[in-house]
Amino acid sequence: MINTAIWLEQDYCSNQIKDAYLKTRNFELKIPFSEKQSDYEICRFKLIAEEVQSDKQRLLDSDVLGKKIAEVEYDNVSFSESEILYYSHENIFTDSENKTIQKAVIDGVLRQKNLYQRENIELSGEYHVNIQVFRKEISQPDFLSGEAPPILTDYEQKIETITVYILIFKDSIDPKKNSKFSNASVYGSLGNLGFFMVDLDLFHEFIRSEVGDGVVNLVELFTTTDLVEKCFEEGLLIITWGIKPWHYYIQAMNNSIIFDECTVSGTYKIKNKTKKLSVIPGNELLAWPKCLEKEWPTICLEGDGEKIVLSLYTYSGNLGNEIIPTYILRRSEEHVEHIEPIINYNFLD
Repeated sequence: MINTAIWLEQDYCSNQIKDAYLKTRNFELKIPFSEKQSDYEICRFKLIAEEVQSDKQRLLDSDVLGKKIAEVEYDNVSFSESEILYYSHENIFTDSENKTIQKAVIDGVLRQKNLYQRENIELSGEYHVNIQVFRKEISQPDFLSGEAPPILTDYEQKIETITVYILIFKDSIDPKKNSKFSNASVYGSLGNLGFFMVDLDLFHEFIRSEVGDGVVNLVELFTTTDLVEKCFEEGLLIITWGIKPWHYYIQAMNNSIIFDECTVSGTYKIKNKTKKLSVIPGNELLAWPKCLEKEWPTICLEGDGEKIVLSLYTYSGNLGNEIIPTYILRRSEEHVEHIEPIINYNFLD
């Protein structure tokens, strides 16, 4: 069961936060913050609130959100119908000679107070509320391509993330017993040949049965024979190449994080029994199977079904205005009518 967040906000905060509360007309719950959340003067801030409705619901945890730095639980909190839920905190920051901080304040990216509200929350009655605070370190690339431009020109990619994660649940549910997320995100710089995702054992066995044990150029074979179509039909391969050399996030949509309208998407088929895929830069196809000698990051695909939709989204960091592209994978039980890979696509006009 996918988790069902009722609230997600993303913004920026200072490394010192005070007077943080979750409020309605009926209650005011204080959120615990330490004196200093981070060594970085500006942090990305995320607020995620969700109702836990089932013991099978997958919850975000330290593997996704980073190190847990605070936690508090409130019992028997009363919600009214059509409630308005508020979150607020004050940022503590002093005058700084740091030009990025100065610009962030002038541009309104960093404000004295963060305030969010959500109307018509469909909660009514008595609940328990568990509030956790996480700090996630800067994402380190899982792989680097010499074709991509110098990395981390965006300040947003040089700061940590502070997440307030709010769980709302009834007496009958113990969220500590709920299923946890497996690894669902990879980050790195890629070249023109993009990346491919496979179950390495299954893929290696199939390629060996088709072309033998020797070192082969799969890029050439994929473009001159029907080998790639066979891989697609067997449910063994997700691939995108002909992309702009850049720095990308690749994520499985096992959680509730919402993105805006996608830039481009493709459809693939993966065997239902395959729950974990290695993510490998496309240039490793030039001398297959040498990449088997290396360690590669993996992504877990939760759920059932053979249909995989890979979508590319982009957003801009408000601090540095760098375009940040993200590939999202979604698994479904729909029938795969056509396989349409993302090939030769540039997200920049």
